Amino acid sequence: MASSPRAPISQQRAADADQVELNALRSGRAAITTGADDERLAGVLDDSAVEVPLGGSEPWQLGDLVGDDSVGPIHEELSRRAHGLQGAYPFDLEDSALVHDSERRARVYEFLLAASFSTHEGNRHVQLPRLFERVATRLIESYFGKNAKSRHFGWPRDGDATFEDAARALHTHTGEWHWGPEEGLDPTHVKDEGCDFVVWLDSSDGRKTGQLFILGQCACGNNWQDKWRDLKVETLQRWFNPLSLVDPVRSFATPRHVADELLREASREAGIVFDRSRLVLAAANQDVFDDETSTAMERLTKLVCDG
Repeated sequence: MASSPRAPISQQRAADADQVELNALRSGRAAITTGADDERLAGVLDDSAVEVPLGGSEPWQLGDLVGDDSVGPIHEELSRRAHGLQGAYPFDLEDSALVHDSERRARVYEFLLAASFSTHEGNRHVQLPRLFERVATRLIESYFGKNAKSRHFGWPRDGDATFEDAARALHTHTGEWHWGPEEGLDPTHVKDEGCDFVVWLDSSDGRKTGQLFILGQCACGNNWQDKWRDLKVETLQRWFNPLSLVDPVRSFATPRHVADELLREASREAGIVFDRSRLVLAAANQDVFDDETSTAMERLTKLVCDG
């Protein structure tokens, strides 16, 4: 697997902004400095972000420099989100504070924010990445318009369906994905070959031949950048004869904000990237989810907020 590039400073600032948002979601209001404070206390601020005066600096002086140098970029990142997402952003910037607007319909944003912290709280939040796969599947279907359809494909699946079960179900729904493993392949212990969801554009003329398929990998955890190459179309194709007549397109979904500086490399390595902004906008002004999924999203978001 190709190793991911070192995260740029802007991606670290995106993580700081997430922390401020989570604090505001929990308490209703959060000082923007809390993102920088949390990072400073963890000792993970990038040295290149601070110019240390010649002759060195006392620890308390360095702490002040770090705080001053990091708060501005965090505010800028939060402002960028508020401007880009408009009514889909559930927070308001007020001077040096971020305020949660509980009246604004932003269930999707709040859930994706919570999912970004799914590995921070231990195994009891294992349901968050599992639900995220299903949420991302529906959102990306919505993104591709009225002719798009989708199926969750990742392990574990609803009803503990096997890899072969899931593959044959896709054939039933799409008319493609013809099951036919290469000689010697045993699907017994295969989970999903890195494919968490499948979205396809259904032919409007009813002919299920030559459709466009978008295959997706999802990643929530801190190692999300290491997942860019987990989905390999050629590996998946070994199980089908053929999978599809038109080469499928790879995609990658994460509940995090991907900084612009990282987006080019992520797109090159992982395919079409759907980060928090793109996923939220795919759901704008649409009833994407059924009541059961909506309830689960709200429940798991509250679980993270209650910490």
